Amino acid sequence: MLVGTIMGKTTAVDAGCQGGNLPGRAGAKKSERRHYFFNVGIPILVSVEPVDGNSKTDRLIKGISIMNMRHNILALATGTALIFSGCDAPTDPAADDDTTAATATASLSFVVGNNSLARSMGAHVTVTSAKILLRTIQFHSVDESDSLDFESSATVIVLDLAGGITTIGPIEIPAGSYDKVSFRLHKPDSSDSGVDADFYESDSGSDRYSVVVSGTIGDSTFTFKSRRTAKQRLEFDPPLVITDTTGTVNVTLSIDVNSWFIDASDGTDLDPTDEADESEIDNAIKESFRGFRDDDKSGD
Repeated sequence: MLVGTIMGKTTAVDAGCQGGNLPGRAGAKKSERRHYFFNVGIPILVSVEPVDGNSKTDRLIKGISIMNMRHNILALATGTALIFSGCDAPTDPAADDDTTAATATASLSFVVGNNSLARSMGAHVTVTSAKILLRTIQFHSVDESDSLDFESSATVIVLDLAGGITTIGPIEIPAGSYDKVSFRLHKPDSSDSGVDADFYESDSGSDRYSVVVSGTIGDSTFTFKSRRTAKQRLEFDPPLVITDTTGTVNVTLSIDVNSWFIDASDGTDLDPTDEADESEIDNAIKESFRGFRDDDKSGD
């Protein structure tokens, strides 16, 4: 039933889902279906089929003509209350879909590269502890159309020099294909809470660090602290393809720690206690990361 109050008059239409009948003039045939266009906030097309000879109602409806529409819009908008029944309202398919979008559980692991462990036994520089500060870790889709925040806050990663895996996460990752991970080697600022004091000695830029590594050089101990910040973006293959059947996935970042103190151009040692080698060590740190899919967290 469609009930309308039009310019002070009340008219009822048995509207059904495909249109309806409205009382018309006496003697009208059922085939004389007429159409009226009411603009009441939204366009409404009423099909009128005179049936009972009520000429007064018929004249009322004819009074709302296309020619007079501009004059009637205000009256229709302010004086018309429409109540629809007998039809199911259009529905949003997404609202009725009670299925859950596909997701998987993703984690990110860190491991010291095997060749670092082997070299540390006979190298001039031996690393005994290493930790890095990362921020804004993200996964990126294959087509570059989307990115997913894995961890946005500053996060200290303590590397296991015995070859063990250090893992952060997990998070829920939505359906899609991801083949890149990005992060920032980060010097902490005053907004970063809970950061290891080794990375933050004062507000001065020269007293804030992104990498802290200790070890021995010959018979002496050292602690090297890098002030370098760098945006890293690593591709991994095969990509993470998340579907409704995917369970748990993991990406591992392998870090060749001992390459930090090897000159890539000639293989000679870099001295962490010599300021002249500081820039080369910083560059070596930046180039030491490699990413790959590693669901079983084996580190290789």
